[in-house]
Amino acid sequence: MADIELDYSLFGDILKKPATGETAVPDDVLLDKTLLLYFGAHWSGPCLKFTPKLHLFNQLQADKSDYEIVFCSMDRSQEEYDKYTEDMPWWCLPYAISTLPKLAELYEASGLPYLVVLDIDGSVITKEGVQNLRMDPVGKRFPWRPQPLVDIMPKTYVASSLVEHSIDDLEEKYIMLFFASKTCDLCAEFTPWLIKAYNILKERRPGDFELLFVCCD
Repeated sequence: MADIELDYSLFGDILKKPATGETAVPDDVLLDKTLLLYFGAHWSGPCLKFTPKLHLFNQLQADKSDYEIVFCSMDRSQEEYDKYTEDMPWWCLPYAISTLPKLAELYEASGLPYLVVLDIDGSVITKEGVQNLRMDPVGKRFPWRPQPLVDIMPKTYVASSLVEHSIDDLEEKYIMLFFASKTCDLCAEFTPWLIKAYNILKERRPGDFELLFVCCD
């Protein structure tokens, strides 16, 4: 994932924690921290369901001081914003801040809720924060860095000859993963083309790649 240099001026002049009334200059509280930028809105049903999960996560991480959550409001009115943020214990951008469209564009916040996690150098760790939090609600794997494929692959795989091989045999090879289901019509149409392409590639590039079928039935 390409790095994006973080411009702290995009957070405006002042941040506020509505639940406590605390205010701060962005540079004073965000520098050298892992940041969770939460794009949400009171009018969004999915956001109303997700925000309590973020509250729980934040409570369970209370002993950590190396991260900050910043709420980026997509609310349609000051009244909606005030109602939605009144209990938020994390930093919030001011309502309708002029830099919000730039932030949303920069981190591709096209759907709500949206949670992007930034490393201390401003680079993107993951744009799948919502999904990661739902799968890991207590934050055991936070900040949810992408796992190396070798860490999530099974120890063995079965070749077309039905012989079982160690996954270590694929070390230093390019790996393609084909996710498909027997009940999927599109998969049935695509598979013959994939077989032809696989056989051609095997002739042209023997030994440097492998394709693994991942059953989704």
